[in-house]
Amino acid sequence: MTNNGNDISALTRIVGTRGFMAPEYVRNGCVTSKVDVYSFGVVLMELISVKEAVVREGGREVLLSTAIATIMEGDDAETELRNVTDLTNEENGSMEYAMQMVKLSLSCVKQDPTSRPTMDEVVTSLVKIQVDLQMAHLVRRTEQDRTVQKIVPWLV
Repeated sequence: MTNNGNDISALTRIVGTRGFMAPEYVRNGCVTSKVDVYSFGVVLMELISVKEAVVREGGREVLLSTAIATIMEGDDAETELRNVTDLTNEENGSMEYAMQMVKLSLSCVKQDPTSRPTMDEVVTSLVKIQVDLQMAHLVRRTEQDRTVQKIVPWLV
């Protein structure tokens, strides 16, 4: 803020890293909790894809969120998603949870801030995905243990 005599004015300058800034923040500098949700969605995409928020594609810069949204709209989203994530060596079940994470991240980066979830809703979704993943691993582990129990008597 500056004080010129009796006039007080605020200097407004948009500060942020390209790719992480919500569209409404870029347009008018307005900061809301939905701006944070947008940025979190971009970070989530970076973690899933192991790529930066702005990627070079065909000699031009593209927002990671745009690239992933395009992939998800395609006919073979799962295969395409495998190509941009580090899940090629993971168990098939993990892809289901990666898809849930991608869908969550896309909901966070919607253009319309009122369409984005709240951070509480994001946390609830993340916890649900985590619990579902843990349960799936537990079920697989139990099935493996049963298989071992059936095989071991044959080996003895």
